[in-house]
Amino acid sequence: LVVTARRVEENLQKVPVAVTALSETTLRERTIVTPTDLMFAAPSLQMTTAFGRLNGSFSIRGLSGGTQVYFAEIPGGPTQAAAPFYDLANVQVLNGPQGTLFGRANTAGAILITPARPALDEVEGFLDASVGNLNTVRMRGAVSLPIIEGQLAARLAIERTHVDGYTKVLGSTQRVNEESNEGARLSILWKPGDGKFTTYALVDYFHVDEASGGFVLAAANPNLAIFNLP
Repeated sequence: LVVTARRVEENLQKVPVAVTALSETTLRERTIVTPTDLMFAAPSLQMTTAFGRLNGSFSIRGLSGGTQVYFAEIPGGPTQAAAPFYDLANVQVLNGPQGTLFGRANTAGAILITPARPALDEVEGFLDASVGNLNTVRMRGAVSLPIIEGQLAARLAIERTHVDGYTKVLGSTQRVNEESNEGARLSILWKPGDGKFTTYALVDYFHVDEASGGFVLAAANPNLAIFNLP
């Protein structure tokens, strides 16, 4: 597996860094469909969500606030807690301080999410679709087209996810914990001449229109002032 844990492409077995690397095949086989699912595949990694599934933060080895997520080597991007994973080359979780290569915000570690790049020499693509109960629909697809063989290519990827809300709100007909989003990603790879110069551009679109996450009341303190109003 080729990784970029040291800002260059290397074989994982030759990298002297504690890395959990998940290939595209591994992500599919282990049903890792959002960033939240990573904590079930990478040791010492945890994600805590707040105010709904779209807000969350990672911690590594129990250290919060020192973990940065990189999408296509850029901090941030479409990496919210419930943002869908689709058309990825791999995901890497780096344990331990990564300040030398990734900046001082990475005292606990770094998470690298790498989208699949266009293929310069061939036409390729895929389409995955699944359905289930609660009107579940998950679709993923991509197509890569060479424009100038060996030099210029473009790749378009799309996704659609919908799951009906499955948590009832007492006293109403409302249901929460719904998932409903769609996204698209267009990337262009240009290697003119002998390939010594490379330009990679990417535009990512992500739209969400869904009910919020639900809370379950586990306990209440009757001594709080809010419970003793007239």
